[in-house]
Amino acid sequence: MSGSSAPAAYPSDAPLASEITTGPGGFARLRRTLDAPWREDRRARQALASEIEANSRIPLNSEALVPLLGAGDAPEPWLMREFFERGTLAHRLRAAAWPDGGELLTLVSWMLAALDEIESLGLTHGDPSPANLFLTADGTVRLGDIRSARAAFAAGPVTRKPGTEVRTDRGRFLRWLVPLVGRCDPQDPLVVAFTGALAGGATEEMKILRLRRLIEEREADAGPVLSAPARPAVRPATPPEPVLVAVLAGPVLDEKASYLAAKHLSALSNRPVPDLREALRAGTATVDLLYPGPACDLIDRLVAFGVPARVTERAAG
Repeated sequence: MSGSSAPAAYPSDAPLASEITTGPGGFARLRRTLDAPWREDRRARQALASEIEANSRIPLNSEALVPLLGAGDAPEPWLMREFFERGTLAHRLRAAAWPDGGELLTLVSWMLAALDEIESLGLTHGDPSPANLFLTADGTVRLGDIRSARAAFAAGPVTRKPGTEVRTDRGRFLRWLVPLVGRCDPQDPLVVAFTGALAGGATEEMKILRLRRLIEEREADAGPVLSAPARPAVRPATPPEPVLVAVLAGPVLDEKASYLAAKHLSALSNRPVPDLREALRAGTATVDLLYPGPACDLIDRLVAFGVPARVTERAAG
């Protein structure tokens, strides 16, 4: 791609491909569709169509959720939403930048508002995790990617055993909030208050009620959620000279991860999926690609599948 008006490629979790464009007013937008190897995959198309349907129901004026700015189904399903330059809470937490008490108050307040709005729309999110919690320029957070196609596709068809507990969105939220609070400064009075609200064998509903009361009582102490560390550049303005390298993937024992990785590697190498799955389970599979472009994109996708991947050496020739 060349020229200032061309969209910038942005690698995302397969089977989706994303690109960043500039919309009216100069605001960045993220357009997502199926990656080429997956456009004929029925389950991938269904997963993205389900995400589009759910997110299309979010009002454009929502403050806690991320609405779609556009969507369609031709020639394949696609959606467009706001692109958040500051990244996600997960991006920040990977750098071990734990929130202080004021940030926790803001984070929990907006998260509960988002979950309330999702429920009022008759929807469930499915994955209200830090990876889907976007940091905004004004110091708040917004929950996006309801019924995430990448999460649904990676999880595969799940058959729940009779009698097992059905986990709600609020339960999924508490599942990561509790350990996050445990990482924060134990000397911070607000952190101590959150620890108390989440402590004990209280039910999910009681923990949420305690959090709501804490937010009401300490609303004045809320603080802006700080920006995540700077992202790597989407694409360098002047790409380095491509170099042929060997990308090493594996080993991986997980059945779903090995299938996803093998299917993606098969499209790049023309090797049969069963052979690649066997190689990934037994050790590693190697494919020669140009670095940084295709090689970096492949590594991003494999890591999203939970498959170890790295550049090992310059390929022969």
